[in-house]
Amino acid sequence: KQWYQRRVAITAGERKRAIIEAQKQAEVANITYSQRIMEKDSQRKMSVIEDSTNLARSRSQADAEYYAAKMSALSNKLKLTPEYLELFKYRSIMSNVKLYFGPSIPDYIANNIGDSKELFKDPLPIDLTDIGNIPDLSTEV
Repeated sequence: KQWYQRRVAITAGERKRAIIEAQKQAEVANITYSQRIMEKDSQRKMSVIEDSTNLARSRSQADAEYYAAKMSALSNKLKLTPEYLELFKYRSIMSNVKLYFGPSIPDYIANNIGDSKELFKDPLPIDLTDIGNIPDLSTEV
């Protein structure tokens, strides 16, 4: 009988220890779960903050580009008057023109470009005697 009572006492003590250990593990699991939930929540909040920051940055950049384009268009509207465009046209024409002065221009061109006879030859010889025989293309046949 004594052995049985000792065994029951050990078993009851082990049971209490097991219950206490299970409660500890449950509390640890609960704390761990709460930490994970708080971690996820803080990550979500940080993501929201980053997204709003990126959105604000994108908006400010788009606004800056819009303002720059608007000011450039306004500047061009004020600058590109008909007089200015005519001046610009004449300047560009003058920058592309080559002027040759002197008595030997055909010789210079012939020596530097090619045979002067072919250069100054009429590309489309027209017989002016047949000018009356040109058909009228404006009337239907």
